[in-house]
Amino acid sequence: MASPGPGHPWCVQSEPVQGMGVLTLLREVMLRKSPNPAHLAIAECEARLQRQGRRVTVITQNINELHYCARSTNVLEIHGSLFKTSCMSCGNVAVSHKSPICAALEGKGAPEPNTSDAQITPHHLPRCEQGGCSGPLRPDVVWFGETLDSDILTRVEEELDRCDLCLVVPLPRPLWDHPAPCTGTP
Repeated sequence: MASPGPGHPWCVQSEPVQGMGVLTLLREVMLRKSPNPAHLAIAECEARLQRQGRRVTVITQNINELHYCARSTNVLEIHGSLFKTSCMSCGNVAVSHKSPICAALEGKGAPEPNTSDAQITPHHLPRCEQGGCSGPLRPDVVWFGETLDSDILTRVEEELDRCDLCLVVPLPRPLWDHPAPCTGTP
């Protein structure tokens, strides 16, 4: 059976080099992006309402941390973050803004379809540093076909139950219609 590709949940396990290459590409693209006017307006609204003593929570499906870059402070990322890794052995989640995430991925993750094999072996990929674990790391994001984190969903539900106003800010067009994975455009 052929691999379903880098967006499939088992890609990082069965094809760790390919999976981490996708992570590297997305991380490098997002490190060069800035919050768009919608991110900035949401953060400004949050700050203004917090000064009035109101509680504001940003609930996002985005994995790019641009809400944090815009200075939002209370963000629930239901699909995770490109800038966190989770250990496939011990489950430890760690924040990492290193670029690249490990030396072996320097200059890798090119989006061109004819790019040659990265020539990286799995033992050169990032490893867990928690208590000597050394287990393989994966992006702490929800891949297509995976189940959303029940703890995050519970927190989202609690926020929605207690809110007196819920604003839903959609993408300007369907995700599959976007010309690039992360354009940073409003």
